Amino acid sequence: MALSTRKLIELSFLALLDSGIDYRGQNVGCFASGTAFDILSIADPDEFEAKGSFAGTPCMIANKISYHLDLRGPSIPVDTACSSSLTALHLAVQSLRTGDCEAAIVGGCQLNLRLADFVQYSQGSLLAPDGKCKPFDADADGFSRGEGAVVIVLKPYDDAIRDADHIYGVILGTGINASGSVAPAYAPVANAQMEAMLRAYQGTGKDPRDVDFVELHATG
Repeated sequence: MALSTRKLIELSFLALLDSGIDYRGQNVGCFASGTAFDILSIADPDEFEAKGSFAGTPCMIANKISYHLDLRGPSIPVDTACSSSLTALHLAVQSLRTGDCEAAIVGGCQLNLRLADFVQYSQGSLLAPDGKCKPFDADADGFSRGEGAVVIVLKPYDDAIRDADHIYGVILGTGINASGSVAPAYAPVANAQMEAMLRAYQGTGKDPRDVDFVELHATG
């Protein structure tokens, strides 16, 4: 089992424990993303696939969490590169709104365990020589690879109020899209990003000018 999967199982248990909800055998969804390789994985991804190491692939991460915690709702693995955990969040929100599940866990884990990844990023001149990100700066010369893992529990607001749950935050809306063929798949497109944000505001009764804080991923 990949280390990221183990970490997500652990954090899923702790998040559900903190939530206080009865989850075993219940209609609780799992939407998760994580790195598929562990520290013993071989360097060549093609060779890895050829050896048939299926148990550690991203498609099994959500299923393993659902299995170990006996979650009976949708079990959806997500791999959209840098946007994986937010895409998982969007899918979980939609699943709750349509009634596919009564509650959901959303998790993401990034562990930088493979030397080959660092070599490839370095050869592509993607990593900043000083290891620091400098978004919006004329001196920007690459990025640094961060690590982290997180799991949150989602539940419809009215249900959380009814059950006297501890509410850490409220999600008003989410939005997701792609830039099509306007630019290469790895390149940001400002108009497409604006459209995704406007989608997130639809039906919320809020205006983008109401925002006090923005967190973002700055390419390079």
